[in-house]
Formats: sequence, C-alpha cells, structure tokens
Amino acid sequence: MSEDLENLLIEIKKHPMYKPYNGKFPTLSTLTRYPEKNLPIIVEQGEKLISANINDVGFDDLDLLKEQFISDVHQFLTEASININSRIIASYGQSVITSNALYHIACSQQYKNKYNDIDLLMNKVEFNYYSISFILRLAIENKLKSMLGFEYSDITKVVRGKKKTFKNTREFPVNKILNFLSHSDLLNTPCSFSELKNIYSWSCRFTHDATKEYVWLRLKALNSLHDLFDFNFIEKNNKLEKYSNVTSYLKAGVTLNQVMKKINNDPKFKGHHNLCLVEARFDENFGFYNSKSKTWH
Repeated sequence: MSEDLENLLIEIKKHPMYKPYNGKFPTLSTLTRYPEKNLPIIVEQGEKLISANINDVGFDDLDLLKEQFISDVHQFLTEASININSRIIASYGQSVITSNALYHIACSQQYKNKYNDIDLLMNKVEFNYYSISFILRLAIENKLKSMLGFEYSDITKVVRGKKKTFKNTREFPVNKILNFLSHSDLLNTPCSFSELKNIYSWSCRFTHDATKEYVWLRLKALNSLHDLFDFNFIEKNNKLEKYSNVTSYLKAGVTLNQVMKKINNDPKFKGHHNLCLVEARFDENFGFYNSKSKTWH
C-alpha cells in the first residue's frame, strides 16, 4: 500500500500543474475554481501518511487511511480531468449523500434496533467520514466563543421599516468575528485566524449540501487545528493561572474589556451586533486520557 501511494505521489509531482504552496489551508474559492491546488496538499498529506508512526496513528487506521487516500486521489483526478499517468484508471465514486439517505441515517441513530435489519448500503459509513468537516465547524464555533468568553449578543435589525433590538440572544457572528480577529493583534493562537477562517468556510460546505470532502483536506484541517485543541499545547501556552484549568488566549497586556470594546466599536459590528464577553465563559482545559500510551490529548 505504501509503495502504491508513494508511486502515485511521484507521478503527481511530475505533473506541470503541480506547484508547491505556502502550507496554509486554502480558501474555499481557490479549491472550487482551481482544483489543481489540491495537488500539493495531496503530496504533503500523502508523504505524512507514508512516514507516519504506527504508534501515533494505529496500524488499522493507517492502512485504512492509505486505502482511502489512493481511492480519493483516483476519483479526484478523474473528476478534475487531470491526467498524471496513462495507467491510472478513471474512477467515479459517491460524492453526495442524498436527502433520503440522510433522513434514514438520522433515524438509525435514534432507532438502532429497528435499523439493525435495514441495509443503508455504504451511506452510513460514508456519512461518518463526510461529516468530519461539519464536526470541525462546530468545534471552531465553540472554540471561538470560549476564546472570547462569549456570553450573549444584542442584535439590531430593521423590522417592517423600524430598527428593533433583540436582547440577550445566542447569535454569534462567526464570519464577522474571524474577519475581525484576522486583522487584529489581540489573541494568541497556534492556528492563524485567517487560516481558521479558510477551514471554517470549507467546513460549512458539507452542512449546506452534504458533499464529500477528500481525505487529504480532512487530514489537512485536522493537522492545522491540532494545537488549538491539544491538551498538552494548551497546558503549556494558554493556562490563565498555574493552579487552574481555565484557559486564556489574550495577548500580554490585553484585557477582555478592551477586546469587547474594539469588537463592538468596529464598523461591521456597531449598530448591528453588540457582544457581551466575560471571563467566566472562558474554556477549561480538560483532556482525554489514553490508557495505553498514558498520555493526554
């Protein structure tokens, strides 16, 4: 399997459309308009799989990942009409989960015994992989809320020609927040807010149309976000106090009140969103323990 993947990557690197990239997760528009921009990510993530430590990934996981990777590369090359080798056979695979399948997958989660005898074909298995991007979307949203200590927001809208303010709502303008933070210098984060914004935009695609995201993009997103959610990284870099699990991403000398004022006075927020941020809403660093390796994650 490693040899097949290695040969595939060698052929991709020979293709004239293959160009090295900056290592950051690309924008959704770039991936949509220029499918060849996937090529350097394929090579990057494929080489990581080849050199992966079995102790870190697990033999079965690694074997399955390589199998998925090769299958997805063949499907991508076919759909993008990129010919890297005359020996590569055209491959077409499932790329969307239908509305009917999604409904029955939801039912099978709730009525497990009833659906034991119902064959959902490969839809449920595929959903588990497809939905990774959706899960990441939720993780990013909740992480942003905890980084800022989001309590509530007051929303001002025009209703029947008159301005009306809705108090104490849970509405959290993720894209606005990401745009603001990517152009400010208020918070420390191991993944830049511009890259976080790109990953978030990409992750929303599954939510809207249940389309497949190739395995190298899933791996790229997981790798880019790793330190943002890693117990050990947070323990070393983002603990608010020595004997507390509370985390803080505020840069030295920056207070949460300053952040709140800057956001609410920003032209894109003022008159529309007024956020209330409190330290009591900061996240706590509770990891997940691996009893085999005796490590925290």
